Amino acid sequence: MEVTKELIIEHFPCKKPYCFIEDIVEVDSTHILATYTFKKQEMFFKGHFPGNPVVPGAILQESAAQIGLLAFGMYLLGNGIETLSELPIELPASLSSMTVIDLSAFGYKVNHLFYLTSANMDYKFIIRPQEKIFVRAEKVFFRLNKLKCNVRIENEAGQLVAKGVLSGVVVNSN
Repeated sequence: MEVTKELIIEHFPCKKPYCFIEDIVEVDSTHILATYTFKKQEMFFKGHFPGNPVVPGAILQESAAQIGLLAFGMYLLGNGIETLSELPIELPASLSSMTVIDLSAFGYKVNHLFYLTSANMDYKFIIRPQEKIFVRAEKVFFRLNKLKCNVRIENEAGQLVAKGVLSGVVVNSN
């Protein structure tokens, strides 16, 4: 079964109010490009510079991770472009950023945990309510269940908002 852009959105494990992907513009074995528009009623705008709200950098990073690691990883695994290692992966007990996803719709029989393991982002421009971002992630590698991507966030005018490197790992939760 082919895992399409639409199927990824339909089965995406993050839900409102903490889902920062609306549309996958393009995806293949090397990259993903997806968008999200920040609504003026987003929870974080109430307290992040009231009267002059901007999207927090942590939310921009989360957007990049959801698109560049989670959605892209779903595509790579679901289409058999990458496969999970059978080697036991030991994670530090301190890792708490995880997303549980049921990949049974994509042919997997077990649940998997997706962990963000490292992030190095540089921020260049702000995003305000009602602005759309375009997140592009390019695969550096996927091996031993770890996906590493170069990510770039731009606004609708094509201005660089942020760029960096994100890595995440997938482990069997059973």
